[in-house]
Amino acid sequence: MMENYKPSLGFLGVGWIGKNRMKAVAQANIAEITVIADQSVEILSAVNLDKQVFKANNLNGLLSYQPDAVVIATPSAMHTQQCLEALNHQTAVFCQKPLGRNALETAEIIETAKKQNRLLGVDFSYRFTCFKALHHLISEGQLGKIHAIEMCFHNAYGPDKGWFYQKQLSGGGCVIDLGVHLIDLAFWCLGNQAISVKNSLLYAKGKRLKYPVQEVEDYAVAIMEAEDGTALQLNCSWNLPAGKEAEIYFKVYGEYGGAAFQNKNGSFYDFEVLKFEGTKTTVLESGKANWGGKALIHWCKQLAVSKAYHPEIEGALKVSQVIDAIYEKA
Repeated sequence: MMENYKPSLGFLGVGWIGKNRMKAVAQANIAEITVIADQSVEILSAVNLDKQVFKANNLNGLLSYQPDAVVIATPSAMHTQQCLEALNHQTAVFCQKPLGRNALETAEIIETAKKQNRLLGVDFSYRFTCFKALHHLISEGQLGKIHAIEMCFHNAYGPDKGWFYQKQLSGGGCVIDLGVHLIDLAFWCLGNQAISVKNSLLYAKGKRLKYPVQEVEDYAVAIMEAEDGTALQLNCSWNLPAGKEAEIYFKVYGEYGGAAFQNKNGSFYDFEVLKFEGTKTTVLESGKANWGGKALIHWCKQLAVSKAYHPEIEGALKVSQVIDAIYEKA
């Protein structure tokens, strides 16, 4: 395929996230939205696009229209089966996180993409915020050798769908829902070196959860160590009385200084990047940005060049393995 080629997309699951990603693709004019599908007739009928699109009520129906790729925004329990079905149909896949509910599912999806030689992506959207400025500081060596990373994602509300609170459907609680993004960012900053989990504490409504964890956690702390000795701490929660809608940050400390990516005024969407030198703080980037669909837009540009498998997706397996280890260390 050519770089100016506009691939055809089918969207499976057109609730809030699905519609948000569709809007981003339409505004970027980067691909053709040809078919949408959802189990809910009500949700499906409520979707209004400027262009006429085909509508289906399941993945089989969607695939019958032969799109170049399918964008999956369905409950986590459906991801593995739907990804495998699409990939085995020789269709590229972009999936909401988590790709699988555990490392076994994630590995099966990735191996299938490799076998079918089809492009596979996952929506690690925070890479496309102003976090890129923090990553640049690290990659350019401006902070020196990193020795500590502190990560936090507190969501004062928690999910509004019942399946999130059933472990067999969701795979877990706030760690797999929120922590997944921060762990991905940690791998990105540390050059994909191995990360081992040293200890974790999980809670559900104040009750300590022990392995094997049968409930979904709403509060979690994990201590980890990277291959080069970097210390990492993860803290995340649902429904925490944090005094604001959300508290999100990713702080790094190195031999020459530190930096932070953090949300502003409790916002889920507005972020800033700060650089620390001793007691001095410099704001590097700040403001609002429409970043939600940028991971998909980036992936569509890859797809326009080639539908072929790309090993970049293998990072998602490393993230999944760390999440599994957090649950196992409880």
